[in-house]
Amino acid sequence: MSLDTATLELAILALPGVLWAMVDAATRNPQQTDRFAFLLRSFLFGLFTYAVLAGLYRLAGNRFDVFSLDAQVPFSEKSDEILWSIPLALLFAAAWVAARTYGWLHALLRHLKISDYSGSDDIWDYAFSNFGGVVYVRDFKERVIYQGYALGFSDRRDLRELLLTHVRVASFAGEEGYSLPALYLARSPNQMTVEFCQQEDGDGEKTDDTRSGHPDRGAEGADQPAPERQGGSGTHPAGEGGDKDSAAAQVAGQEIASPAAPPPQSGGERP
Repeated sequence: MSLDTATLELAILALPGVLWAMVDAATRNPQQTDRFAFLLRSFLFGLFTYAVLAGLYRLAGNRFDVFSLDAQVPFSEKSDEILWSIPLALLFAAAWVAARTYGWLHALLRHLKISDYSGSDDIWDYAFSNFGGVVYVRDFKERVIYQGYALGFSDRRDLRELLLTHVRVASFAGEEGYSLPALYLARSPNQMTVEFCQQEDGDGEKTDDTRSGHPDRGAEGADQPAPERQGGSGTHPAGEGGDKDSAAAQVAGQEIASPAAPPPQSGGERP
């Protein structure tokens, strides 16, 4: 066997793990993925895929030749195992990304009292992944409050980026200014705070308290009709977003109340 042929066969054998690692890398922040980590994940993902496939072959009473060290076994006899490993690796990749996105493993460990780790290195990412929806953003740079639906967010630590839809703008004193269909906001972490309106009811379902107004307002605004959605449709990276259209429409139909005094800024002075 020539060197070129051996290299080609190894590349084909590594294909399931590489595909899984590519899906994993495509759903991560590029800053969190380096070449060594990609190669390591490719090897481990491929090994796991072949191990599961070997177990399925054994259960079916078939021989699995990928792990065979017998030089007499031609590479062509391993083609069916490799072909089956590709869709299996893609299935595992989808499950892997979902488990990482929703923190299933860490949720299980917390449920079993084994760990209290949330699964996110940054609370910003954890908060928007679990409570994303209708939010109040206090912008200390412009001294205004944005009320809107959190459609997306970035996971950079030096610059916080938010994409809000159905936005209503007010001053810190509660004086309403204007409305926007969408707003991109980029601030350093100490220039803004975010209040999440999503909460769980008695049945464990997540709801938005904008149906009964801002927490500081009581039930004011609860009976106001919700206008039609102004923004476009699309995916919802921020939170689970099960009732996105109705929650965003409720934002558009409410007034922004005079909030409680904002927390002190970095200098220790209250605005």
